[in-house]
Amino acid sequence: MFDGYLCSPYSVIGEDDPAIREQRFMEAVLATGWAHRQGIMMYSPIAHTHPIATHCKLPTGFDFWRRYDEAGILACRQVYLLVIPGWNDSKGILHEMALAVKHKKSVLLLKKQLPGVYRKETRPAKRIYEEIITHQKKGNIHA
Repeated sequence: MFDGYLCSPYSVIGEDDPAIREQRFMEAVLATGWAHRQGIMMYSPIAHTHPIATHCKLPTGFDFWRRYDEAGILACRQVYLLVIPGWNDSKGILHEMALAVKHKKSVLLLKKQLPGVYRKETRPAKRIYEEIITHQKKGNIHA
C-alpha cells in the first residue's frame, strides 16, 4: 500500500495541448520526488502514466484512465492534492475528491513554495469537492 495518491490536473477538455500536459507532468514529477525525499511513498497517476500515454499514443483524458485512478486511490492511505493552475477546473480531480469522500480518505493540499519545495495543508475532502463543484458551475471544466 502507498502512503499517498497525488491528484493533479493534466489534460484540458477541448484543447489537445501537449505543452500543457508536459508542464503538468513535470509538476507532478517534482511533487512526487519531494514526497519521496520526505519518506512518503507517493503514487502519482500523472507522473507514472504520462510516458505510457505519450509513447503508446493512448488517450490523455480522464475517462480513459478512470479505472486506473480509482484503483490507485483505493491502494493509498491518504490523498494529496497538488495545488497548481487548473486543479479546480479538473474533471479528474473532482472524481478523485468524490472517491476520497466516499472512502473516507484524508486529504492534504500540497502548495508549492519554491520549485521542488511544498507546504502541506489538511482540508476535508468534502469541502474541496464542494469548492470544485462551485467553481465548475461557472463553466470551467477540464479533463
